[in-house]
Amino acid sequence: GPFTYAFWARFRSLGPSVQGRNFDKTDAATGKLSLNSGQCVMRLSIGHTTTTLIVESTANYVDTSGAWNHYIMTWDGTTTASGSPMYKNGVRQTVYQRQQNAIGALQTDAARTLRWGNSQGGDRNANGDYADIAIWNVQLTDSEAMSLGNAKLRFMPVQIRPASLVRYFPFDDFTQGLAVTGSGSVIDRSKSRMYGSASNSPVGVADNNISYV
Repeated sequence: GPFTYAFWARFRSLGPSVQGRNFDKTDAATGKLSLNSGQCVMRLSIGHTTTTLIVESTANYVDTSGAWNHYIMTWDGTTTASGSPMYKNGVRQTVYQRQQNAIGALQTDAARTLRWGNSQGGDRNANGDYADIAIWNVQLTDSEAMSLGNAKLRFMPVQIRPASLVRYFPFDDFTQGLAVTGSGSVIDRSKSRMYGSASNSPVGVADNNISYV
């Protein structure tokens, strides 16, 4: 069904083969859900039996200068690509280089674990840092997405449709310079409390773009 993925990111490069993966819940046969930041283009793919729904931003949408930016990807749950707007730093993107409608039934990804910052195969790591990852099981409105992207406030996601917020990883429990390891080491502050696990020992960093005030 519909969703909204929102996150702060500070990219330093596009990752292996310029195909860094922001989130991935794909199956080798279906490729249901993934968001790439390869070639400075943000690309959403949602697998259907005949034709995959694809939405691609314009060129140079992804900033690899090492600056923090806020990104939002949404999907309205339909086969129409125009129903999946992207937002960057609170601004809705109105021009896309590709919008491909889906054909056929939605593919299932029930057997897959959602991975952030890499592909299912572990070979497309995103080269950068993340903060304040939030996932809703609804499509946020323009005003909600803009408020979220402009606020620069920690815990802002819990103030926007909290009943529909299904995952929220602020990473505020990470210590700068120390590696994070182990199952359940990534705290989920949504009502779901579905703690995540860190792979490849990511290191905590300071994210001065977000305030606690």
